[in-house]
Amino acid sequence: MLYPVCIGMERSGSTVAWQIASLVSGTRLEKTHKYVSGNSSCIYTYRNPVEAYLSLRRTFLDVYPRGIAENHAIRRLYTHADVYKNLRIDKSKGRKILFLRYEDFYEFPEKRINKISQFINNSLTKERFAEILGHTSLEENFKKSKNINFGTIDRNTQLHGN
Repeated sequence: MLYPVCIGMERSGSTVAWQIASLVSGTRLEKTHKYVSGNSSCIYTYRNPVEAYLSLRRTFLDVYPRGIAENHAIRRLYTHADVYKNLRIDKSKGRKILFLRYEDFYEFPEKRINKISQFINNSLTKERFAEILGHTSLEENFKKSKNINFGTIDRNTQLHGN
């Protein structure tokens, strides 16, 4: 079986979606913030751009002076307009893509796990579902990311400092 690539707008929950998809599929999936062309299926996470900008700006303010933080945040998010557009075109041509909007799933992690497992076509036992829910919760990820610098990415969880 071919597994999906996980692509996401920064600050859209792409890491959590990747964690869930990797746990559901039982394999370490590819994760990126860049467009990936081709016919492979894809899980794409996105967020209201204003909310994503504010979140990314806040994160960058921990590292850069205000002007640089604002510039980096807007430039990084600007590139996602093309990523989103290209994936919509790909979907219209038959590429299998699951679009996950951050605002639809932030308060409903169970719904996100169900959508991803359906997309991957892998049913979960109640026990496995609960295990994935606990492992990928905001609280658990926050605890794991507390000691990680923003520029460092943990290989196992794909978390970076927040």
